Amino acid sequence: MSPLRSLEHAKTASMDVLAPSATLSPEVSRAELQDRLAASKAVQTSTAKLEKQVGIVFSNPKPVLAAIREVAETGKLDDLSIVGELSQISGLAGKSGVLVARQDRLSRQNAIEGQRGLHSLVGTHINVVHGIRKTMAQERQAVVDKARVEVSAPSQSLTQAIQEAGPLSEAHKSELRHVMARLEKRFGSDLGEMRAGVKPKRFEELSRKHGLDPKQMERLESTLKVLDKGQTRVRQQARKLDQTKAAE
Repeated sequence: MSPLRSLEHAKTASMDVLAPSATLSPEVSRAELQDRLAASKAVQTSTAKLEKQVGIVFSNPKPVLAAIREVAETGKLDDLSIVGELSQISGLAGKSGVLVARQDRLSRQNAIEGQRGLHSLVGTHINVVHGIRKTMAQERQAVVDKARVEVSAPSQSLTQAIQEAGPLSEAHKSELRHVMARLEKRFGSDLGEMRAGVKPKRFEELSRKHGLDPKQMERLESTLKVLDKGQTRVRQQARKLDQTKAAE
């Protein structure tokens, strides 16, 4: 191995990685989707209306609701063909005929009249759920892309300089900007939560989301505190310099 290649190899081997790049699945699990749906007021509202109307129109509403839910959560996006297939799943509520009880005839009449309104509700519900699925897919893809960004740990020289009371050198300030930019690129808005201290219930979730193990997350949090301290130092230096210039 040539001296140059040996030097490059040594640099690579000694590089301290704070957040290694990760290859994450772009798929959103059904459990994740259902958690998001359960927290959506729009879905709660459309589900309540749907369940009520299905109960009016069909004699056996459970399989109808199950079919709609399946299409909404796992079906092809923007496919509303199930609207015209509901009558194949269950018969209409009530009965018709001269000898049929009045209540059964009334139920059948309500079922017939309620079909058009039901079709509209089914389409609305599926569109709402599909909209959430599209949003979650976009969010997941953004996380997948960010996870490919590797973040090197700050040098010992920078860390030590931040811990000391003196001003940071231009080289240290440049490195600090670079590390923070990489962290922002990798973790996006979640960096704010990491700064505040991740709550126990969210710790595992965030670790899994960004492809890190718990120890890496712990180190990331502690390192971020040091880097934030460095940024505060830089701002203080800048203000002091401005004050000095203003006094001249």
